[in-house]
Amino acid sequence: MKSEPKLSILALNYLVLFAVVGLSFFLVMPINNLALFFLLLFMVPAAHAFIVSHYLGKEFNKGLEFNKGLGLAFTISLPVSIWSYFNQLKYGCFCLFSCTCPPTPSYYEYPMFTALIVAILLFIYSVVLQVRGKRSRGFGVFVGLIVSAVVFWALTIIGFWS
Repeated sequence: MKSEPKLSILALNYLVLFAVVGLSFFLVMPINNLALFFLLLFMVPAAHAFIVSHYLGKEFNKGLEFNKGLGLAFTISLPVSIWSYFNQLKYGCFCLFSCTCPPTPSYYEYPMFTALIVAILLFIYSVVLQVRGKRSRGFGVFVGLIVSAVVFWALTIIGFWS
């Protein structure tokens, strides 16, 4: 039984991830619906993470715990990302020199602070899981945290500039 993946398998997985991201970008470019465009652009790489973890589960018997960690991070952080998108969509305003933007409400920064607290808690949980010997699940939480952070910032920026 293999205990660690070979470097060539990991490199191939990253190559496939970049290929999937690039392919999904070029597939959704002609779509005129902005919401569908970004939904496809960000969900295809997330689906790729689950596919790779399923492959690792078959090959190295670690995929189920990795998926649980990945799913936990997505489940917790995706509502905060959607909240931030709608918050930026409603209250986001860009002014460089002469500000004509109305004042933001007192709760404008809540999604960002909530995302920061959730990210810190997920990171601590990931480290605790890995220290206790549940490395696959802890690594799944860590990878989910990274992907969730990218999705959070992408949705925040998209909401701000929409």
